Amino acid sequence: MTLPTRLSSLALILLALLGLAACNNNPHPAPLHTHRADGSPWLVYYGALGEDPRTLDPQVSYDTLGNSVIAQLYESLLQYNLFKTDPYELEPCLAAAMPKQGRNPDGSEYYEFTLNPGLRFHDD
Repeated sequence: MTLPTRLSSLALILLALLGLAACNNNPHPAPLHTHRADGSPWLVYYGALGEDPRTLDPQVSYDTLGNSVIAQLYESLLQYNLFKTDPYELEPCLAAAMPKQGRNPDGSEYYEFTLNPGLRFHDD
């Protein structure tokens, strides 16, 4: 083996070791920012689920585990008040106020919602 071949193979081995040393297996990496724009600290919460949620479709989800994940993904017009459970009571979430109920001339009902100002929706 000549000296240039030996040096090039040594250089490749050193590059591979350097690349492996740069890898990190930390499951909780540091956040990209340490402070928010208002100066408050940036807090990151890590949690684990005991099992996979059955579905992430908010229309058919009925279990607590799925709903705990769905609540972080979607917001609805109305939500249940957590502290008033007998009877259950709805409160506005994305809506600015409770909907106004109306009646069409043909006798059918409709509900008119006013959304909170400044809401933005992702383009489908």
